[in-house]
Amino acid sequence: MARARSRKGADDGRLLNFWAPPDSAGLAIGCVATTFTLDAGHFEEQCLARFISMETDPAESARAYLIEREEKMSQVFACVLVDQRHAKDLRSLRWHMLPVRLPGSAIQHAKISILMWERQLRIVIGSANLTPAGYRSNREVAAVLDFGPEEGYPLKLARDCIDYVTKLSRLVEGAEDTPGPRAALNAFLADVRHRISGWEESAPQAGAARCELVSVMPGQSTSQGSVPAQVGALWRGPMPDNLVVVSPFFDQSESTADRTYGELSKLITNRGERRIDFYTSGRRLADGKVEVDIPSRLYKSPLRHPKTEHCISIIEDAASSDGDAQRPLHAKVIYLRQESFSLFMVGSSNCTVAGLGLSSTPNAEANLVFVMPANAAKFDERCWEAIPEAEDVTDEKDLLFKATLDASDDAGAAIALLPPGFAEALFLPKGTGGELQLTLSPDGVPSAFEVYLPDGRSVLSPDRWLKEFSRSSQLTLGVDRPISGLTVKWKDAEQTWQSALWVVNVTDTGLLAPPDELRNLDLEDLLAVLTGSGPMYRLIDSRLEAKAERQALSAPVVDPLKKVDSSQFLMRRMRRLARALEGLRARLEQPVASIEGLRWRLQGPLGPVALAHALQVESGAGAPFFIAEVAVSLQEVRWQCGNAIKADERESALAETLATLKGLALEHAQNSPENLREYVADQLQRIAS
Repeated sequence: MARARSRKGADDGRLLNFWAPPDSAGLAIGCVATTFTLDAGHFEEQCLARFISMETDPAESARAYLIEREEKMSQVFACVLVDQRHAKDLRSLRWHMLPVRLPGSAIQHAKISILMWERQLRIVIGSANLTPAGYRSNREVAAVLDFGPEEGYPLKLARDCIDYVTKLSRLVEGAEDTPGPRAALNAFLADVRHRISGWEESAPQAGAARCELVSVMPGQSTSQGSVPAQVGALWRGPMPDNLVVVSPFFDQSESTADRTYGELSKLITNRGERRIDFYTSGRRLADGKVEVDIPSRLYKSPLRHPKTEHCISIIEDAASSDGDAQRPLHAKVIYLRQESFSLFMVGSSNCTVAGLGLSSTPNAEANLVFVMPANAAKFDERCWEAIPEAEDVTDEKDLLFKATLDASDDAGAAIALLPPGFAEALFLPKGTGGELQLTLSPDGVPSAFEVYLPDGRSVLSPDRWLKEFSRSSQLTLGVDRPISGLTVKWKDAEQTWQSALWVVNVTDTGLLAPPDELRNLDLEDLLAVLTGSGPMYRLIDSRLEAKAERQALSAPVVDPLKKVDSSQFLMRRMRRLARALEGLRARLEQPVASIEGLRWRLQGPLGPVALAHALQVESGAGAPFFIAEVAVSLQEVRWQCGNAIKADERESALAETLATLKGLALEHAQNSPENLREYVADQLQRIAS
């Protein structure tokens, strides 16, 4: 039953690469990911940046990065579901952060990412959290599933993953039927289901490995919904004689170790020789002893059958590619085999009762199982190579068992959990500021607390809640800028002050005001960008840089020719506007993959409405004429929405834009010459008809 330990190519994969679009995937539509711990900066600057094909780097040009991010993020949906304990970072409101609270000590521990492009769906299931450690240094393992219109993994697997995330989202505070992140997430998942519904089902290949989702969710029956029960139900043929368990974390009590061992041992045969291999972190000491991070109770279980051989393989921390950071084990694997059949499970479940779904309050976990017949030997070997290289401990007398933290603590010290009374916080954008809409459950709010804005100002305390809001469960507070998180401080049962972030999400990302770099563009900026060549974020960055340099120099103009601003001459401005309208039309005719993207193109800072406002400010009596020309140009756009946007949605967005343009043109036409008023009225009448 010994296995060859070939590790060729085992570490060739880079998880971040799988966030980049495959060839011919098309435009990014949206993504949703689940994680236990989260680094918001890593998710945004590494994962999301690859997903939407960002070209700029915040370390090289923060302004260009901000402009490009705004342009691309405004056209996609993005969301992370994170365990409530680790929802602690401020971020851009362009993507949603949804804290998941499970009953008791259970945690949201699943790591599953659903990435949707126009012509490709990718699902990543594994052990890595959305953190630099998870994606760059830890020893992790993940499975990547690609689905396409004509080929890929079976679509049932994709639907199972979508259903799992849908169930997980129901553990998030907030309403589904009013504008907000939960409604937006439901709409995105429904859109993914709709997009793949017309794709061709892939026929299973004879003898190929098949995949199944094995998940854990609070409320599932431990007899049928636990990981061992689900894995056992997938096995076919004679019982396996070898079980391999890879886990960095274990329960420490005797009762939980016995429960875990008892359920896992049921997966292998009770006849003849059998073997259980435990792969875990460990280290060889100077005296030759081997310290292993596994409880002795699990290895020396009283439930062990006399003919069951136990083996331990240690996976030592190794230096990362930069030679500095260590690479601790974080992978989780269950591997079953016998001569004609094998099964390989990868995912988030540690070897604990909560992780395996054996407790009354299990974690939320997601795992993928590959079921492999004998003629899938090559794929079986690839699965085996995914296990980090290990050293067998051949002499049991060398073992030193070390107690390790349970899985619920694998991120470090205990973190204060936001009291449940602080339910949902939403930001409703209004201009450059907006309103905070707070939902509190009075029974779950501590008697002593304080809520602070990011700048340190207090906005809510027990006294203010009583005097100004009569302890209402629905509060509205005005703020002068977008807010992505509030700091809550409170006294716990021991009268010790604790602190946690109260995550704020936006009601509608389409209402967010663009940053100053885009909001303050004048007419000359817009004309230059729309008539220029190259990425718009590079053009805007260059213009803003040039403006800043001119203001810094502020030298007086002495050349009499340069004192004359010829750009204001009517004929020259008409020619420049004509070229700008061609650029605008070309921009609008680029493929668009979502209704959010179309609205951004029409209503955003580089769209026809922004151009009309700039013309209104800087074109004087000729503004109605120029704005009418902008409206007319929209009639000539050849839209490339494909099946991504319904015709009525596109027409509604276009009608809203045209109505805005007409209103702006007519607003100032009253003070224009009669012939100009007649021309504008005629043009607008043509649009209406």
